[in-house]
Parts: sequence; C-alpha cells; structure tokens
Amino acid sequence: MRIAWKTFLPIGFILFLFLTGCRDEQASIRDRISQADAMMEVGQMEGAINLLEGCLEQDPDRVDVLEPLAFAYSANGDPVMAAITFKRIAELVPAQSEYLLYSAESLIEAGDTKGAVDRYEEYLENRPGDRAVWVILARLQADNGRLSEAIEAYLSAEQVEPRAVQEVAIGQLYLRSQNLAQAQNWFAQALQGDMEVRDEALMGLLETAVRAKRFQEAEALLEQIDAEYPGLVNQSPINNVRDQLAAWQQRREAAKAALAELEAQSSGGIVVDEPAPAAGQPAPEPAVEEPVAMEPPSGSASTATEPVASEPEPAMPAAPQSPRPMAMSRGDEEPDSPLETARQLRQQGQLQEAIREYKRILIQNDNQPLAWAELSEAYLEAGNDRWAQATASEAMRRDSDNPQYTLQFLRAAQRTMDSGRLIQEMEDAYRRFPNQPEVALALARTYAQAQNYRNARLLYQRVLEMIPQDAPVRGQVEMELQQLGR
Repeated sequence: MRIAWKTFLPIGFILFLFLTGCRDEQASIRDRISQADAMMEVGQMEGAINLLEGCLEQDPDRVDVLEPLAFAYSANGDPVMAAITFKRIAELVPAQSEYLLYSAESLIEAGDTKGAVDRYEEYLENRPGDRAVWVILARLQADNGRLSEAIEAYLSAEQVEPRAVQEVAIGQLYLRSQNLAQAQNWFAQALQGDMEVRDEALMGLLETAVRAKRFQEAEALLEQIDAEYPGLVNQSPINNVRDQLAAWQQRREAAKAALAELEAQSSGGIVVDEPAPAAGQPAPEPAVEEPVAMEPPSGSASTATEPVASEPEPAMPAAPQSPRPMAMSRGDEEPDSPLETARQLRQQGQLQEAIREYKRILIQNDNQPLAWAELSEAYLEAGNDRWAQATASEAMRRDSDNPQYTLQFLRAAQRTMDSGRLIQEMEDAYRRFPNQPEVALALARTYAQAQNYRNARLLYQRVLEMIPQDAPVRGQVEMELQQLGR
C-alpha cells in the first residue's frame, strides 16, 4: 500500500495544478473582458480590441469574448470584421439567429450587399415566419435590380401575413418588370385591404392602364384620383398623363371625324350620326370598397381609418404619461392656419376641441402623416389610448420611412398591447430603423421590463455607440445599463 500511495501522489499533485491553472486562466479572461468593456465605454476601441483578441488566442470559441469584440469592431469602423465575428457567434450558438441579422447589417455598412443577402437568407431558413426580414430582403434585392428575387421575397412575406403595403410593392415590381397583368392584379388586391395605401394603389392602376394603352380605363381612374386626392397626379412621376390622355382624345376625335366624312361620301353627302362603337363606351370604375367606420382593434398594428367626421368617442381610462417624442418633420403640405389652431388648442389643454380641429383638417386631406401623428398625441394626452394607437398607425402607414411616426405608434402600443406583441412590434421597428437610437432605446427598455437582461444590455450598449458623448440622454442610458449589471 505504501508503494501505491507514492505512485499516485505525484499524479494527484499534477492534476491539482492543472485544475488550478484552468481556474486562473478563466478568471484572467473574465477580468480582461471587464477591462475591455470599461475601455469601450470611454471610447478606447483599439485597446479593447487588442485585449479581446488576446483572449481569443487562449480560447477562440468563447461567445462572451466574441460578442463585445464584434461590437467593438463595429464601433471602430471595421464592419467587415464585425460581420465575420457576428457570423462566428451565430455558428457557435445556432439558436440565436439574430446574430446573422447583425452580420448582415455590418455587411451592408461595408458595401457588401451580396453578402448581406446571403446572411438574411440564412437567417430566414431558420426563422421563415419573420415577415419583417422578408421585407428587408425584398427591398435589398429590389435596390440591387434583382426584381424576380425581390418579388419572391415579398410573396414570402405575404404568406406570413398579407399586408396592403406589400401588395403595392409587388405591383410596383411587376410594373418595373413590364408584367402589366400581374401589376394590375396586385394593385387591385391592395385596394381591397386597408386604406393605408389606397392612393398608391390607385396610382399604380393608373400607370398600368396608361402603359397598357387602356386609355378609357385610365380616364376613369384619373377622374377618381382627382376627386379623392386632388393634386396627387400633378406631383407624381406620371404627371404627364393628362397630356397623353389629351393626345389620345385628339386622335380618337380625328378618327371619328374621318369615319364620318367617309360615310358621308359613300352615302351621297348625307352625314348619319352613328352610335359610338362598343370600344368607345366609358369603362366602368374599378370596384372599390368605401371606408367603413370601425372600432380600433385591440392591440393590432393594422387598424382601420377612424371616421374623422363622427362624434367624439368615449375616452378610455387615462394611462401614465410617457416621455414625449422628438420634434417631427414638418414637411407635409397641410393648411397652416387650421393646423396651428389645433396645436394652440392642444397646448392650452383643450384636448377635445383640438381633436375636433385635427379631424376637420384630415377630412379635407387625409394624406397628412404629421396631422395624424399630432392627433395621436392629442388622444394619448386625453387618455384615449386605443384611438391614439389607431391614428399613429395611420401616420406610420402614410410615411413608413419616418421613424418618429413609428415611435409615436410604439408609445401608444405600450398602453394597449400585451408584452409579447409589444416586443414583436418593437423588434420589427428596430429592424426597419437599426440606426435610430430612440427606437433601440425603446426596445432596450422593453427587454429590461420583460427581464430579458442580456438583450437589454446589448441594446443599451448599441444606443451608447450611436449617441454622442454630450447627448443629454446619455447619463440616463448609462444609469439604466448599470442597473442591469454585467
């Protein structure tokens, strides 16, 4: 027994040293990660990158090293390395496909749109039900001139959830592809949906009719658009359509006169008024459903247009006030005096009078996203949260590229939606506006409230990367991040 003990004693000692060394190594890497985080917070990206790269030399598959390293590369102006690192994380943690989105965004920043398309497609293989990413992919393909691929991506988004805005986009792509029959079908389908893109759908049908030389149909559509959206055609890329229709009318009248003269000569000089041929009969107007007054749905982003001419609705219970959004763009073509009147009433606290004034403005022209957004704010201040969400949705639909309208919608949605649906809407907004710190901050706070602290920390760090050092909100963001811990 004495010999056996002497034999195993050195082996146990070596094993003890090995395990102790491993623990020390792990502790050393964690310390260097913390040092790198501190350096990133003060803008010392090069030093943080050097520390983290040194950690990877010891253990190349540590996600807790790769993640801050990827964001450090991005903040240091190296989107290619950021994209590669995010892709590596996605390979190590296949269940977290969102890192493929970060990789795609980095590749777009680096100008590699083909690589970004590959990343989005890889992400959608894992999550084919993400409608927002299908739309992002479709837009990217369309911008690169890949019209067939863009149509396929939009059709995939339609399979997940049909939306009129997608149907208009599909119609426009078919129009660019010279497939006029399909373009007409999709624009007509968009008209059967919500009112959000009715003007775009009608304009698409008008352009399709002109290109197909169906001038009588185009005349009827032009008359309808002029009645519903005065001035819209004159401000559009097809503002010469009136000249084309006038030239067609001249050719038509000349042909009728020539036919009448020929018939007069053949009948001995007696001119007989013949009825116009069937092809000359006015084309019936497209069957379009009129807007129906509906109650706003409970927590849905797709809401019906509020009947602005109706009596005021019963106010919903007041909700706690949330921070006001940043000043919105004043680029709409709305009447100045009525809008200023509505604003003054709202500032004076006369909310119901202000709401009625906003409604009168929108009755005259409902294609004013700014007026819809301010009406939403007035409803929010009055505690009518459902209508605040519905009217914000109208603003967002009419100018989907303005992040401030999306933020107004999210402010209202915070009071009406359950946490799961709210997170989905905010994630959708963040994918559409990844470079807007206000959107990222809203999502970070929602993650924190849902106790998804890991995602919240990532978003808070992303916000700090986007805002300047002297931004007034920076101290608040840093404090909220610190409260989450590391």
